[in-house]
Amino acid sequence: MITATKNPVFKRLSQARVATAEARLQRLRKIHNLTFLRLEDYCRGRDGSWGYNTRADGDVSYGDLKETDYPENAEKYLEALSADNAEVYFFVPESSGSDYSGSTVSRSNYLVFTETYGKDNEWVFSAYGGFSTYAAVIGLTGLLGCDEDTFDEVCNVLEGLEDYPLIDEEAYSQLESDLSDSAWESGFAADFADVLKGKFDDIADLELPAGRELRTFFEDKREEANEQWFNEGYGYEMYVRVDKIVEGIDFDAVAEWAICYQVSFCEVGSETEDYASETEAIERVDSLRASGLIGASYTAVKPVKK
Repeated sequence: MITATKNPVFKRLSQARVATAEARLQRLRKIHNLTFLRLEDYCRGRDGSWGYNTRADGDVSYGDLKETDYPENAEKYLEALSADNAEVYFFVPESSGSDYSGSTVSRSNYLVFTETYGKDNEWVFSAYGGFSTYAAVIGLTGLLGCDEDTFDEVCNVLEGLEDYPLIDEEAYSQLESDLSDSAWESGFAADFADVLKGKFDDIADLELPAGRELRTFFEDKREEANEQWFNEGYGYEMYVRVDKIVEGIDFDAVAEWAICYQVSFCEVGSETEDYASETEAIERVDSLRASGLIGASYTAVKPVKK
């Protein structure tokens, strides 16, 4: 059998330690949404032989974690840790998903839990799989043997997830904001521009702003339409109903936010003229210069949020 080298074991089973572990095990038993697991990772050992690695040493394959029975009691569990099949793990509830499962809530919980407790505790780690599968995992042995404050903190989180499936509201809000930004950049900006162009025949004569200005225009109109970024609950991508937003936009609103090309020249005094097309602005400047107004020029004026 192959075993990993890192394993938080109890060197001496003192009565006090067993009693503490048993009390902790009983507290965990009352948390109804915990599924206990064993690791079956078929791999090659240092001697070249093949066998099952049944103790996690860092992140593991999601598919190698199999359901198992809840430990009968702490003393028997701790005494059996020398056996290759003794180690037990469990997923943190509401903290797993993939490209096609889970949600932004699951993703937020996973990130918060692993970042909060995984840095200092090797018994908190991740399980990964195909289609970007992820899960936060806790090693029972480490949780039974950690300091009292850490145990209470972790259990408070686990117990809290029974009543409310979100660990950190602020982190969740920030994650959805970041994912909305990513979704905008990766496709929704282009979709928004395309739907606008499809609605208005005259929009070809206008130049829509790009980058931050287009996003500001979009968000203004999204709020006016009372449309929200949302997650469908099948993965952690963010979506928004572009068609519904564009329905409430009229041509004047688009023209107001389009880039304006301002031609400047001096004839009697300082004069300016506005053009929607850069081509038209260039032609006007050339015409003015040909007529003797060699100082004629143009500049692009981006829309200003009101």
